[in-house]
Amino acid sequence: FCHIIIVSVFLASSCLFVFLQQRTLLKSSRLEDNSLLNPEIQYESPYKIEEEDISNQNDNTNDNRQTQQKKPMNILLLYADDWTAKTLGAAGNKVVKTPVLDKLAKEGVRFAENCVTTSVCWVSRATLYTGLYMARHNTTMPYEFFVSWKACLYNLLKKHGYVVGHVGKLGIWAPFDENGVDYYANDEGWHYNNIDGRKWHITEKNEYDSIDFLQNRDKT
Repeated sequence: FCHIIIVSVFLASSCLFVFLQQRTLLKSSRLEDNSLLNPEIQYESPYKIEEEDISNQNDNTNDNRQTQQKKPMNILLLYADDWTAKTLGAAGNKVVKTPVLDKLAKEGVRFAENCVTTSVCWVSRATLYTGLYMARHNTTMPYEFFVSWKACLYNLLKKHGYVVGHVGKLGIWAPFDENGVDYYANDEGWHYNNIDGRKWHITEKNEYDSIDFLQNRDKT
């Protein structure tokens, strides 16, 4: 009977600790004036500039201007594992310095309301690719993936005219449809590796592959 009481107290204490921790994280995502950080920071669109320049030309450029207006904006999606709500300087961290990511957050959109229901890397990534909760996509282990890749993020972007590249950790060990991307460099599970006669850190490899994709992608 005493053991049951001890276990019950332990479970209750654990639940209380998790609740207080989540409450602290939510509070940490607020500014000093108690307002939530704006997840949709306004920025100057490059297409507005092009539109203004074209509008000063002759009428025979109207078709070109309409094409520029319809052109979709570029998407750079950064996805990392095991971050708290206040990891970045842009999220209010006063200790960790992340000036480059803070600049990206200022010029783009930071998904401040994005959170995971199951904080395991492959579950989170399967949710990103499919748009489904774990209860729907059922990827409970990294070698399991039951959703057709044709219905997932990369393939849908490519279907709508994007040139798609994946660099870094895919997080899914099940067969991947590489036809859904134009560039694919999947690296995970290592920090340092000898490649082509020299030692690379994985962040160097990710940077190299990203620049390679951006410079050599189809720009038509």
